[in-house]
Amino acid sequence: MTGMLRWLLEHGEIDGAAVSVSDPERPALPMPKLVTTVDELLASSGSWYTYCANNLALADAERLGCERVAFVGVPCQITPVRKMQLVDESYLVNGRKKEKHIERQTKFLKGFGARVALNIGLLCTEVFTYEGLMVEKIQDEMGIPLQDIKKFNVKGKVLIYKHDGSLVEMKLKAAQEYARPECHHCGDFSAELADISCGGVGAMDWTITILRTARGEELFNRMVAEGLFEVRPIEEFENSMKVLLRLTNKQHLRVPIPPGQDASRVRAV
Repeated sequence: MTGMLRWLLEHGEIDGAAVSVSDPERPALPMPKLVTTVDELLASSGSWYTYCANNLALADAERLGCERVAFVGVPCQITPVRKMQLVDESYLVNGRKKEKHIERQTKFLKGFGARVALNIGLLCTEVFTYEGLMVEKIQDEMGIPLQDIKKFNVKGKVLIYKHDGSLVEMKLKAAQEYARPECHHCGDFSAELADISCGGVGAMDWTITILRTARGEELFNRMVAEGLFEVRPIEEFENSMKVLLRLTNKQHLRVPIPPGQDASRVRAV
């Protein structure tokens, strides 16, 4: 995904990207940031699997004068951005409001979303609390100083990569004790409202990429045409496809059916 964002920056398709970066004051804690240079972007690579409110980085877009931002986030962050982009602000016009009030409220409704040129969604089942997983479990119980950790990955187990090149593995079940309870109400595993969804589900050294909109497909195809990525069909990753569909369906089932309604109101049946 970093390669994708770099291409977008260098080709003038975006003038910034809302991402997460490591907090310089608290090791292994991500914080939202709007990056505008390749160096800043490269420094932001890596995943931490603790919640980071990337949406807050959009507040810096106006301050920095960025008009075309790539927004990177998990499904619960992609959804509000897309809602801002799609909301019909005409309901604000009721014949009683002053024009200046309508203008201010329209900016409040759509302002951040209007600056987003591309939504890139991350596949996500759950994230973990920083104080629980990082501090209590990994630092205090496992004895791994957080400043020694380079990055994380989850592949049926938690993979902790250290700066010295060593790898520590932890059972995923041990980490799930520290999952945010809010995540267990989320019905969107694969960022269905994104332009492009990305994740390493069921695959090592490959990123499963789902092109969801014409804009996302157009940009991705240009990257491939320029040789930026090696592309293989999903049929060659049978296990990834199975896991993707299983987790997608599992999270769809989290969405409750409204009283007196049938399941078609909230999910495909």
